[in-house]
Amino acid sequence: MLALCPKCGASVTQVQMSEVEAKSAQGKSLRGVAYSCMRCSAVISVGIDPMALKGDMVREVMEEFKKLQDGKTK
Repeated sequence: MLALCPKCGASVTQVQMSEVEAKSAQGKSLRGVAYSCMRCSAVISVGIDPMALKGDMVREVMEEFKKLQDGKTK
């Protein structure tokens, strides 16, 4: 079964990805991504950028690890 764009009806075999800011009601923000139709540019879906989330988590773990090695635990 083919996925179809809800706006133009084109078959969705590829999407355009765009960076967006995702803000919560509390004001916190994360890097997100919008997936759009290649034909008409209608936004099909938006979510948290999984690669940015992974990079942020790795960076935070490494920072804590360095603090532990330096003897500067919280």
